[in-house]
Parts: sequence; C-alpha cells; structure tokens
Amino acid sequence: MKNILLLTSNESQLESIVNTCKTWGDEDLSFIPVEDENEAVSIALNDSADLLICDVAARTRSEIDKLYKFTYSIPYVPCIAIINSKIHKAEDLLKVGVSCCLETPYHPLELYRWTFELLEVSTSSVIKGIPIHSLVQMLETEGKTCTLKVKSEKDAGFLFVKNGSIVSAEHGPLTKDDAVYSVLALENSLVEIKHYNGLRKRDIHQNAMSLIMEALRLQDERKNLQETQEQKHKARLDLKQFTPASSSIEAEIGAKLKLEIEECEKPLMSSLVGIVPGQYILLTVSQNDGDLPSILKKDREVVVRYLNLGKLCLFKTRIKDRITAPSDLLFLEFPSVIFYHELRKQKRIKIFVPSIIKPDEDKEFYSVIRDLSILGCLCEIKAKLNSPFPDFNIGDIVTINCLLPGLDEKELVKGIIRNLKKTSDQLRLGIQFDNPSDKVKGAIENYLKILQNV
Repeated sequence: MKNILLLTSNESQLESIVNTCKTWGDEDLSFIPVEDENEAVSIALNDSADLLICDVAARTRSEIDKLYKFTYSIPYVPCIAIINSKIHKAEDLLKVGVSCCLETPYHPLELYRWTFELLEVSTSSVIKGIPIHSLVQMLETEGKTCTLKVKSEKDAGFLFVKNGSIVSAEHGPLTKDDAVYSVLALENSLVEIKHYNGLRKRDIHQNAMSLIMEALRLQDERKNLQETQEQKHKARLDLKQFTPASSSIEAEIGAKLKLEIEECEKPLMSSLVGIVPGQYILLTVSQNDGDLPSILKKDREVVVRYLNLGKLCLFKTRIKDRITAPSDLLFLEFPSVIFYHELRKQKRIKIFVPSIIKPDEDKEFYSVIRDLSILGCLCEIKAKLNSPFPDFNIGDIVTINCLLPGLDEKELVKGIIRNLKKTSDQLRLGIQFDNPSDKVKGAIENYLKILQNV
C-alpha cells in the first residue's frame, strides 16, 4: 500500500484531487489529507508517507518557504506542487526540494503520470543480505543519487548520497561522520533505496573507502571494549562454595566439562565417565584438541568448569595420571571444595516428591520431582522394561499431580515443558509452572524458606 499525503487549504481542491486519483482505479493507493507541513512531517517520520501532493496555488511567494520545512526534514519523500503560474515560478519551487510542478488548471493525465513516476522512485528497492559498506561502494562506482534508509530491529539511520558520494547522514542524535560510522555498524539490517531531493548541505568530505575503514576500526574497538567488560563482569560473579560429598561433585555421568589449562588458549572439552569417592574423577578427552601429550602432564593444575541444575560450577585440581589405551582417559584429583554461581533467577532446592504427569486426560506417567523453585521444577521419568518413553516435546502443556510439602492433599499444577533430556534409562523434563494457584505458590515459598534457613 502506497500512502499519498494531500496538503491543501482549499476543500474543493482537495475533493477534486481525491476524485481525480480515484478514477485511476488503483486499490494500492491510500490518500491522507493533512492540515499543514508539520502534520505531514509527523506522518512521514512514522514511515507512513510515499509522496506529498501540495496545492500552493493560493499561497503568496513568502508562504512558499513553509513547504521547505517538509522537503528539508523528509528529503526522501518526493513532492508534487500544484502552482499558480501568475504568482509562482516553477524554478523557485524546485529550489526548495519540490520534485515537479503542475500549473493550475492541470490535466488529470499529467497528475497521473507524475504521481506514479515519483512513487516508483520513492522506494526503488529493498535490500537484505548485502553488507551496507558493499552497497555504498557500488553506489559510489555508479555515481547514484539516493537516500539509503538502513533499518535495524531497534531504529533506523539515513545516508544521503549525491552522485555516488555520501554528503550527509543521520542516526538518532548523531550527524556527519559519526552518523555514517554508526549506520555502517548496524547489524541484521534492511536497506531501502529511496528518493533524495538534494537539499542537505554537504557536511561529509571523506570518500566511501575512508568512511568504511574508520567505521570498521571503531566497530572493532567497541567489540574489544565489550569483551573486556564481560571479562570484568565474570570476575565479579557472586561465587559461593560447598564441600563435595565423598561420592559426588554434583555432576552426572556424561556431563560436559571444560578444562582450563594455563598453556592453552582455549578450554579443552571433556566428558565425565566415573568417580572414585574421595580419590579422583575420570574424564574422557577430545582427540581434536591439539598436542595433548605436552599439555596433559602429571601434577599440572587444571580449572574445571561445568553446568549443573542451573549453576555454573568450578573447581581447581591437579592431573593425577593419563592413559591413552584402550581409550584416552584423564585422572584428576578429587576436589576439596567446589565454587558455584546461581544462573537462575530463582534458586532451586533438591527434593524427592512422587508425582504423576498428565499430557492430556487419557494419559498419565509416574514420575519424581527432583528439584523445585517458585517458577518450576525438574521431573524425572524412569524407563520401564520393554516400554518406550512417553512422547514429550518442548512447549507441551502438562499437568502435574503431586503432594507438595506443607499441604494436606494433592494439587494439580499446570506447566510448560521448557527443557528435555533423555538417556537410556530416564527422561528429565524441565517444567515452568503456568499460573499456579496462591495455595501452591505459598506452599513452595514456605518450603524453600525453611530449607534455606536449615
């Protein structure tokens, strides 16, 4: 749908223009009457204008300058002016950014021709997937005159191009070179090639390549600064600690662990395959991690990181030994202390509550709630002999029937499956509660408070 703004103080002239346009029979045209240039600018800034038809036939020469407010503010929307040749000169209107002038009385076919010709150049094409800097270089080579409207998910910026050179730019409060650098850095953007009336004064004097090189340099600086800030943030994590039980480091067999060694630029990936209580933990090591023999030496210090039940866990240990046959296995000293940081907004408490999960009215499966928070729970379903696991999917709505601590009778709690993990003998479902009752929320909150104070 193309939106045409109609600006005239003469109601009969407005009606005449609308009736003329309606005879064209084009259903993709929408006509929007506006009272003055301010309203026209406001509508155009909201991306709702493709052409302005302005009747200035009754205006004096001094009043013509009011039209400049629109053409300068919105240089990418073309404008047709209907003039009185006894009062106005067409060249005066063209100087203030008007695209063409029609002398009254005008022929309807002339208005028709100019309307569709200018609508065609108003937005000549929409481009996605081509880097903005490549498009700028193409326009420079071809000597094009246009406006590039670069739209990201959050906002939009403008590059005004005349004869292939960027002469001016806007991006929010930024102008001149700073606006160009900001627009060129927009990611996942959609580019509209639009009309340009040439009104903006040249305030950018660098060629395209110089602007692009500086934009890329500034972009690298921002990324480096962001990475530095992220590293500082990681260093400020609220770490807590616990002493692991002699048989557990709170990680399941098969869990993925990252090994950080001072001599390695990036962490080594491994999997937990066993634990000898209080003595060592046993890991497999990826064979694709470079020169392992020189890195994984006995007594070398290692920092181990892993995720478990919404917690980032880490501990420091040493390599006890390593064997390469029949499999590449690494023996690490059993840690004396493990540090952790809660990633979830709500802390989860380990629990053991028998429950029944119902995906619908006709099916139900016996399960156990393994951990619990005010927002959700982890349910575990054990495999039955010669029976396949129930067919659950992320996003499924289920009902949990269970007796929560502190309640005298079972409650039905609706939830949405947000996470799903299947092994050979069990199925684990991370479930987010869906609008639980005040009774259920109160019982969970009281239980969590009691356990946290123990």
